[in-house]
Amino acid sequence: MSTSTDKYIEQQFEAGRKSITPWIAFGEVLATIEKAAALPGFRYQLVAFDGGTRLQDWCDDDVVEEAKKKPPAQTEGRPHDPELSTLPDFRRVASRMAMIFWRVKALPVHTIFTARQRFLETEASTKEHRIYDAHANFYPKTLDEFEGCWDILARMSAQQSGLSEKFVFETRLSVRFVAKSRAKGLAPSIEDPSAKKVFSQLWGGESEP
Repeated sequence: MSTSTDKYIEQQFEAGRKSITPWIAFGEVLATIEKAAALPGFRYQLVAFDGGTRLQDWCDDDVVEEAKKKPPAQTEGRPHDPELSTLPDFRRVASRMAMIFWRVKALPVHTIFTARQRFLETEASTKEHRIYDAHANFYPKTLDEFEGCWDILARMSAQQSGLSEKFVFETRLSVRFVAKSRAKGLAPSIEDPSAKKVFSQLWGGESEP
């Protein structure tokens, strides 16, 4: 996602469109994918969007820039902080990100959407014993939209196995992280995951749909 958007921005800059922002550029890239995916000859069955946390940063930048341009009558007479987002900004970011999540999910192909991980302290945490859950690294309201959108919410982790390291794809809710799966055939944990392994379980032994 980020690489495609960066390349698109370079093309737009070369064409003289210097004012395009990464957030606007991503929206145009996604619109291109939506048009292509609707055609009978679309060659892909899976489209992956990597970099959801960075996308939120792009969205936040645009929202703050818009807020800075508002007249004093719309900002209670106070100028907007040039760098920090406010509560209304967070709500706008969540709303715009939610639209992106659902547009991606609505594509007529399988989709993957990734984000970085962060740990949030839970209500069960105490001064003596801190308890954290791993979530996607989004603002709280954006996180609610993200976790509610997808059919499968999984955590990819690197685990030490002797002297080597292995990757594990986890889809079952844990005391350590948030996950879910609406697919009955998907194992709660898949070692050395690949799209082929995941689809094989989702489609009852068939490698891919």
